[in-house]
Amino acid sequence: MNKNQKYCSLFCALMLVGVVSLPAYSAITFSSSPKVQSKTIKTVQYMDESNPSLRRALNIHNLMNEISGILDVMTTADDLSKQKDMFAQQKDILSSCSAKKLGDVFKDPQTAWTKMVDSYEQKRLAVTDEKKEGQLIPLPKSKIADAKRSLDINREVMMDVYQNPAKWGEVNPDSSFPLWQDQTVAFEKQWDDFYNKMNKTLGVPQEGRPNVDEKIRQDNKKYDQVLKAHQEYLASLPNQKKVQFTELPPKAPQALPAWNEIMMVDSSTKSVYPEMPDVWKDPKVRKDLIKANPTGELAQVFENGDINTPTANAIMGNPTSLEQEYNMRLALDSLEKGTSSFNDTTSDMQQDFKKRLSDAGIDVSELDFSVRSDYFKARKLLKTEKEKAIKEAEKHIQALEQQDAKHPELVQQRQKRQQLKLARMSQKAQEKLSDSEGIVQISQMSPAVQQKFVVEALKKDVDATVFLTETNAMDVDQLIRERKSTAKIIAESQKQMEDVYKKQLENLPLINSQCPY
Repeated sequence: MNKNQKYCSLFCALMLVGVVSLPAYSAITFSSSPKVQSKTIKTVQYMDESNPSLRRALNIHNLMNEISGILDVMTTADDLSKQKDMFAQQKDILSSCSAKKLGDVFKDPQTAWTKMVDSYEQKRLAVTDEKKEGQLIPLPKSKIADAKRSLDINREVMMDVYQNPAKWGEVNPDSSFPLWQDQTVAFEKQWDDFYNKMNKTLGVPQEGRPNVDEKIRQDNKKYDQVLKAHQEYLASLPNQKKVQFTELPPKAPQALPAWNEIMMVDSSTKSVYPEMPDVWKDPKVRKDLIKANPTGELAQVFENGDINTPTANAIMGNPTSLEQEYNMRLALDSLEKGTSSFNDTTSDMQQDFKKRLSDAGIDVSELDFSVRSDYFKARKLLKTEKEKAIKEAEKHIQALEQQDAKHPELVQQRQKRQQLKLARMSQKAQEKLSDSEGIVQISQMSPAVQQKFVVEALKKDVDATVFLTETNAMDVDQLIRERKSTAKIIAESQKQMEDVYKKQLENLPLINSQCPY
């Protein structure tokens, strides 16, 4: 405990036992200061040592201090509202970008995307416990388990969309999702290997192929057209050769969602979760694919068939598109609730504060503190009332000093009473008192001197940066320094938030322009 803290704590202890006779400011009244009587006052009838004007000045000062809290709440509500608007813009941009990749398949891709996000959200918010069928339980708290569960749900939704698009929206006729580059390369190799083998078996030129467009042969849903072209190719060969080869050509693989939407690379275990797509499962195929397609999807994750750790780390921390929009929905919902809560709080604070001002004889019924100009009008009015009250308090202090000067016998009797109170204190309290520098001297202060400490504190803290009481007034310098230090930290934090917000706003057009679809 430093010197000032020891000084203040003991001073407060003295007040509690009645040695220091500061007025009881908690019993607030706002009557005018009593007129000083000029006649000689008897020992038991001297002028009231309490100071109503000082109580009023202290009360108004603290009202000024509290009104700053209303501004802080309003500022926070404004910040939340701005953040909410920005998040809404981000969500719209991300949603629009995600929907574009569905545009070749669905007539209304945005509606299909919204349905996908809704499904993800419903599955993400709750999981069915096998032991308690039908009961909804929260998702696992473990971050990794939660991330894997999130990917499971994402994969489930995305795979269903690609395999059963008609469930998710009206599909454009003769449309399909494209294959990965790696799927295309692997399939085309199968296609060539099949016809190389067939042509060799039938003794026909190796370059011979069915007359079928690669877009058709790479579409899983158009295999009937591939078979028709294959039969036509067979029909064009010599009759004696046709019956010698009965195998059917390879069927294009099922189109897959973006690989980072359905799998996660765990660099710590050097594995893929939840499972590797068929096109990548064979280690030899992986190496051949990387060699044949160095810019493909596989090459982004693996090097020579092994996981590329730097890339894998980036992949593991990258949320899927469904998860991104779900998180954005959660953020928007939280901001909406926060803004509403702060607005309600501000309204309640205003009503309560206006009542307290009215009780203090200050009419601000026409002012709306949510309007900054009105807020500063109220502060100016309070500052003026505080200054008036301080002047009246000083007059009362001056009258007390004059009384003490004219009636030393009153001072002596007051000091005797204080000494008796000190004597009645416990031994432990007296030991603390004797060990405390300056406390004995303070205990002998007159009410006028004690009140001067409070007035001095009120004058020093002109803008009411700290909440003052009669017991902490002597520490006003330290309190102001601490408040300024805290205010500086808050201001720096606010500046950082504003810079982040500004940067996010600047990035909105960039997010839109970087949509790959």
